Amino acid sequence: MGEQKPEAIKFMSIADQDNEMSFEEMKEHVIERAREVVDELLPHTRELAEITRKQHLSLFKKMTSGDNWLFFNQALKNKENFLEQFRQQHKPGKGMFYRYRAALRHGLVLKLKDFLQDEKKQSSKQWMQDALGMLIQLEYIQPDPYRNRIQQYRSGKIQTEKNISFKKSKGFNSKKRMLKELPTGWQDKIIEALPPDDRLPCHILKLTGCRGIELTYGVNIFLDDKKDRVGIEIIGAKTGEHSGHAKRIIYFSKEILDYLPDLGWRFPEKPKRVSVKNLKSFSERIETAGFKCGYNVYTQTGKKNRVTTSTFRHQVSADLKSAGYAPDEIALVMGHAVTKTQQYYGSKKSGRGRRFLPIAAAGTREIKDTSHPWPEKSDGPAKVQRG
Repeated sequence: MGEQKPEAIKFMSIADQDNEMSFEEMKEHVIERAREVVDELLPHTRELAEITRKQHLSLFKKMTSGDNWLFFNQALKNKENFLEQFRQQHKPGKGMFYRYRAALRHGLVLKLKDFLQDEKKQSSKQWMQDALGMLIQLEYIQPDPYRNRIQQYRSGKIQTEKNISFKKSKGFNSKKRMLKELPTGWQDKIIEALPPDDRLPCHILKLTGCRGIELTYGVNIFLDDKKDRVGIEIIGAKTGEHSGHAKRIIYFSKEILDYLPDLGWRFPEKPKRVSVKNLKSFSERIETAGFKCGYNVYTQTGKKNRVTTSTFRHQVSADLKSAGYAPDEIALVMGHAVTKTQQYYGSKKSGRGRRFLPIAAAGTREIKDTSHPWPEKSDGPAKVQRG
């Protein structure tokens, strides 16, 4: 590609010398560096949720197979920036670019791990060249040259050849912004437009604001021991050593038993399990219901305002903020480990009010206060319980 090699690539010096080095010298340098990289990055891959690892491997396979296979191998051979070539060819949006970037790093680390565990591969000059190429690809994306500069790029403060150009988003698909355009009671209209089998899972979305993927894990509805409230138990997604809740329970008054449809019980002895088998199909049916209700609109630029499972999550956050819940209480209901994350979800002004609000919640970790100062905490309706 003839592009200039960036100064941040410290390991590039070995690549420049590989024609002058003997095989044993190059092998020693490559294996030493590969061990350093794997020791540094492999623990991060182990902290990922299982669903995230599967998504990374799927995207990595897409990036390095089929029509992209030739580009990937040429980049390894010529010591070129494959990620940048891939970006220029496919022109992903900002969010998708970061997913591809994370998947590439994840896949390269696993390949280097296999390389270090196989002595036959270490004796092959071709494999040694490939390992060298993979190390250089990791150097191209380590550290991140984009994320700290993206805001400056968007605001036009930097205009250099190193700028990263993404397809500019006009915010049409921003769930937080979209809430301002939705009428009061939009969730109930969406639920009415759904097939009967989808209505109970959608009610769970409306009540708890759980993630769509968490519905695929299964949600349990039960009467607690005191028989004076109903608990909804959610197995958390996006969990790690310092993030998320492995499990959280959100409690409501028993009146929701009259509100939830198709439970098949009034005072059950066993929990009622609610789940979604295929999240993609379920999301498509919600989007179709949004079009039926007139909420999903295509703009002249081809962008979409559309109701998704995330829209329900944003609305729950907005309603809790509007109702005066404290930041740690909102974080617990939403399944966050820190209070700062909720700033990316529905704003207080978008609160619509709701009939059923949580009366208590319990999670598996303490909530860390990382948000800006809020008004003095009031004696709101939710009392956070952790354990």
